[in-house]
Amino acid sequence: MDPGSKISALLAGARKKLDALVDGASGLHPTPGSVCIAFFSISTGAQRATILPVQGKNLADVWQQGAAALQSNAKRSPRPPKYLRVDVVDQVEQLTWGELKLRLSQTKRNYFTQGLSLDAGFETAMLAPEMNGATVLYDGDIEHAEPNPGNLRIFAERRFGRELEFPKDDAAPVWCFDTRAVYADRDGAWPITAKGAAAGYRQLDSRDSGQVRTLIDRASEYLAGQVKSTGEFHYGWFPCFDRPIPTYNTLRHASSTYALIERLGAYA
Repeated sequence: MDPGSKISALLAGARKKLDALVDGASGLHPTPGSVCIAFFSISTGAQRATILPVQGKNLADVWQQGAAALQSNAKRSPRPPKYLRVDVVDQVEQLTWGELKLRLSQTKRNYFTQGLSLDAGFETAMLAPEMNGATVLYDGDIEHAEPNPGNLRIFAERRFGRELEFPKDDAAPVWCFDTRAVYADRDGAWPITAKGAAAGYRQLDSRDSGQVRTLIDRASEYLAGQVKSTGEFHYGWFPCFDRPIPTYNTLRHASSTYALIERLGAYA
């Protein structure tokens, strides 16, 4: 299947789930400018997803624009697309920068699940997974979420083509937002849980033994592929920094080995 056809297949599955998620609404208009805003995230599986933000008068409008942007992106990519996620802005909350800093101070680092825009027009809107993946709200010495100006500048240069700064005035306005989202790959499409402990995870209608066995197989194959010639595992990777984790842990080595043994036992 050519890249364009793969994009069309992913979009078709995602749109069906999204329509059900928004109850067939023709558009969502929660933003200050009364426009519909969506983020189309596409990945080949070989690198970080490309985020394509779109604004329009309604869901049909942004979908048409997003589909065209994805097709254009696929033509420039050396690899075919594999994964698609679509976020549509659902709720927007205007806060002062001081109010947001207080909220962050009460949130465990890497657990802030709202998107953030530094302007009312959402020209600098950032999804929560983007910020977490770029450690925009992370300081390794602080347990709670914490604005990181240096990481914001690096991320913004890559994402927006220019550096951004957090507000210096606590009275400055910022906009937090929630989204309705769906995820699609070659196996199907699923809505994404918006809130609660399962926020960010796919919603599964049911769980059967075949599905569980598939999860075990895929996880085991991945884990087995992480074993080095020394018998050690590749311990991990910092995706936000694009470098390996330099430490090692005997307990995690033992538990990972035990997991592989358990997988063999499941087929004995």
